[in-house]
Amino acid sequence: MDDGTSATIGKIAHIVGENEGSARFTTELSLSKRNSPDNLMLLCGTHHDEIDNYHSEYSVEDLHKIKNDFLKRLSSIFQENLLNIGFAELDVTISYLVQGTTTKYDGTLKLIPPAEKIAKNELSSDVEDLLRMGLVREDQLEDYLNKNLDSSFSSRLRNIIVEKYNSVKAAGLSPDEIFYEMLSFSSGGSNDFKRQAAGLTVIAYYFNVCDIFEK
Repeated sequence: MDDGTSATIGKIAHIVGENEGSARFTTELSLSKRNSPDNLMLLCGTHHDEIDNYHSEYSVEDLHKIKNDFLKRLSSIFQENLLNIGFAELDVTISYLVQGTTTKYDGTLKLIPPAEKIAKNELSSDVEDLLRMGLVREDQLEDYLNKNLDSSFSSRLRNIIVEKYNSVKAAGLSPDEIFYEMLSFSSGGSNDFKRQAAGLTVIAYYFNVCDIFEK
């Protein structure tokens, strides 16, 4: 908030209700599946309460369609901006991340098939789509890092991403929640889609080289 206070502006809603007595609850879906990303959607507080209080007007099929239509629009916006980001957007994003750090990386990088790693980390299909979009600019990010005149720049960026990942993981969040926390961090919490696209490129890159998430 502008006055420095924090406020909750979004709520996680269950499409099929989590517990007996909740909106659209059914035993046909196991508890784990009721709490899986495919059965969740993020809504503002007003609409979260509306779909539960007037659940007869919002079927499971209706909510899945609303969610999928939104994700399609979001995917389209991300793809458009990913194709348009350049060194300027990467510079703003990455310079913000590495500002004031001095750590160095002395490890090695190892590539594994992204699909295998996505499955192992139990990431949702929505996150998988975003990671694959982010990898479209992987070569551009590598080029950016290789051309940086500061020899420690790449190692400092890597350590920042890894340290943030370890911190978020230690909070006990789900794999999808960890991903979205990392995406928000890498884009500086910006609402600008170009910054978010650049941040997505960073996260997808370090996911692909196995610096974050389980190998």
